Amino acid sequence: MALETGSTPVNSICDFLDSIFSSIVSTLQTAANIFVPKCRKGFFKYWWDEEMHVLQDAAIESNKIWITAGKPKHGPIFHKRQSCRSQYRKRLREGERLATETYRPTNNLHEAPMLKNNTAFWKCWRSKFERSNKCSQVDGSVDPEVITNKFADHFRASITCHNPDKAELLKQSYLDLRATYCGLPAIRTPIK
Repeated sequence: MALETGSTPVNSICDFLDSIFSSIVSTLQTAANIFVPKCRKGFFKYWWDEEMHVLQDAAIESNKIWITAGKPKHGPIFHKRQSCRSQYRKRLREGERLATETYRPTNNLHEAPMLKNNTAFWKCWRSKFERSNKCSQVDGSVDPEVITNKFADHFRASITCHNPDKAELLKQSYLDLRATYCGLPAIRTPIK
């Protein structure tokens, strides 16, 4: 026999609260997947530059040659491998040291949003993460308006339904679902 509070059983209240909790968690996870940017591994290694790529490639290549030569313990192949590895590791340590010195003592990137200082936040963000070699040409065009229109045309074409009957069916399905919508008020937008 379930305990009752008033006329509602405690079990159904717990089930209802569990349902609300699950719904909130699901909503937050969905929102995070949609709106929180996901960064590739190493994104925050802003110090990783072209020189690091060159040193890494040289270390990998010299290691492959060393392995192919039978992993000698001395000689020019061994010394070349050791030299490339040493340069790469030294530069890697310098970059990691730079990262800890830049983030821990200053902490500007962390402090600016808490102080609601948008200008300082974005200035700090750009200094740490934005690259200076921005794309200035798209499909042979350099005019920003032409480039914008090309992007708009590309994405418009990718979402346009090529079958008018299917498009009408999808539109009608949407309108039917919208007619029975009973959640928060929807913002009215004209449907074309």
